[in-house]
Amino acid sequence: MMGKADGDNYTLDDMFVSSAAQREGEGRDEERMRSQAVAEGRRLAASLDQLGVSMTEGHCLISPLQHHCSATGLDEDIWSEMQLFRRTLVRMFESQELDCVFMETHMNPRRRQHMVLECIPLPRELGDMAPIYYKKAIMDCDEEWAMNKKVVNLSSKDIRQAVPRGLPYFAVDFGLQGGFAHVIENEQKFPHYFGK
Repeated sequence: MMGKADGDNYTLDDMFVSSAAQREGEGRDEERMRSQAVAEGRRLAASLDQLGVSMTEGHCLISPLQHHCSATGLDEDIWSEMQLFRRTLVRMFESQELDCVFMETHMNPRRRQHMVLECIPLPRELGDMAPIYYKKAIMDCDEEWAMNKKVVNLSSKDIRQAVPRGLPYFAVDFGLQGGFAHVIENEQKFPHYFGK
């Protein structure tokens, strides 16, 4: 039974009222999430960080409207719309004299979690140094001996061409420039908060 049963005093009418109140509450949650949306496209939505763990003002999330687990599984239409969102965000942050970093962590492919690309604005001084810091952090993370390359350079190709579909990975891009990717060898040892 839904709601709180109060012994013999809990009737069928009470159950319906409780159920309706619960649905109304869920509707408010969805309304709140929609109000946090910055932009919505045909296949993607960009929103402010809804988890309440925003790293900085302007930290936002780009996510496909339909369920996709990772960028390696996106079709061409969704990928091109994602690049459009990225270009728009980069221009917006450049007008505020900020750089931005785009990150995606795809772990536990069997759990089929929804894909989220994080956009984190940085002051220009940090943005200039970010590639050095991320490359060093990727070189030091995960297993010492790996089956895959530690650092995959994304300057001449995108993540869909660099990492085989279905493998867990971490990817970071610096504005509209390329970035780096890392195939995660041991998901139990790899921190889910890596790069943040």
